[in-house]
Amino acid sequence: MSVRFEDLSVGDELPPLARTLTRDDLVRYAEASGDRNPLHLDDAAARAAGFPGVIAHGMLTMGHLATCLTRWLGGPEALERLTAPFRAPVFPGETLVAGGRVRALDASTRRVELEVWVTVEYYDGGNDQWMLEYDGTTAPYTAAPPVQLQNTGKWRLHTFHLTDAYFGGRQNVGADLRLSDLSWADGQTNYFGRVWIARSLPGNQPPDLVAPNRVAVPVGKITQIPVSATDPDGGLISLSLDRSVDFATLVDNGDGSGFLRLAPAESDMRPCPFRIRLLATDSGNPSLSDAATIQIILHPYAVFLPVTIR
Repeated sequence: MSVRFEDLSVGDELPPLARTLTRDDLVRYAEASGDRNPLHLDDAAARAAGFPGVIAHGMLTMGHLATCLTRWLGGPEALERLTAPFRAPVFPGETLVAGGRVRALDASTRRVELEVWVTVEYYDGGNDQWMLEYDGTTAPYTAAPPVQLQNTGKWRLHTFHLTDAYFGGRQNVGADLRLSDLSWADGQTNYFGRVWIARSLPGNQPPDLVAPNRVAVPVGKITQIPVSATDPDGGLISLSLDRSVDFATLVDNGDGSGFLRLAPAESDMRPCPFRIRLLATDSGNPSLSDAATIQIILHPYAVFLPVTIR
């Protein structure tokens, strides 16, 4: 398949391309690229770093996106530049789905842009302002209209519609956006929570997940830790483990509540904590998620009560 610039229209969808990664894919990519980092090949090394097992090379996952684009464009010669942030690890057995939508067309450069909505969770305390700076088509630090605080003392959401987003990773350390509380000008500090980036306007609010951030559990016993999530829109919520370890399982009650079942053995003991990531996903369109990373410390005798920090 290939496309001509003259035939493109704003809103056109790129055909999605799915691929399920296998361990053999990681081995072949390591041999071809020369990147033989043990995190990609050795389960023991990956577990020592806090992962449940080996993780895919970042450039391997980015290559899947490039394949999606070049198949749509008709060949690699039509792709001038490609940048992408690496936001989460990918594990063997997981399916990557690449796709996109045409945001804008520039006949002078024949460049295609994609449309972006960014939702920011912030604490509304004080009477100052904060702003979002993003990598736009005209400058890497393009300023969105500032958000004026109302001093309600509540966590709130604000969605930006970035009509000229470029997202080429041209900000410091390859970032596409940053939040500025303007403390250098007004002397006040602002607080931010979660950030969502979507290719369509969210018509729903994200779920709110409550889970411990750090727990210590004994080995040789079973510990059950309750978790719960609520949907401000009243929709259904599913719980899942995005990153886990062999001795951890999740029971989803189907009503936004559930519990983690931890059953570590003595052979699992190690000095550094394990890390698992819990997801709560709503049924909206687009679906939005909240995530919690939980550190698990194994202790041979005592168990400490989990502490939840929001």
